[in-house]
Amino acid sequence: MWVNAPVTFETKKEAQLWLSRQHTAVVDKVIEPRAEASRMTLREYASGWLDERRSASGQPLRVSTRRGYQHLLEHQVYPTLGDRRLSALTPEIILTWYRSMLPNRPTSRARTYAVLRTILTTAVE
Repeated sequence: MWVNAPVTFETKKEAQLWLSRQHTAVVDKVIEPRAEASRMTLREYASGWLDERRSASGQPLRVSTRRGYQHLLEHQVYPTLGDRRLSALTPEIILTWYRSMLPNRPTSRARTYAVLRTILTTAVE
């Protein structure tokens, strides 16, 4: 599923700020996951997300991008979080996962977190 922001932003920075605020609202539990998504595991939801994800231009993901996301999910996210229901994910669980993930590889760690954050953001919109 692809969900658009409620407005068009003039700059990338404005869009990123909006996304960051949405993420914070989710983490602070101001926004609840959609009912259908909350019954799914992270693995189930992320699989559908990956199938429907589009680039900024609205095109399907390039094969290499999709493979990269899939690799991050399979090797870094799913072993710890994949079988948890979306509704059961808490800030504490995510923080514990993040702290244990790739401590000596900050770029890979940031990339993995960014993918997970995007998935979780779409789950609540």
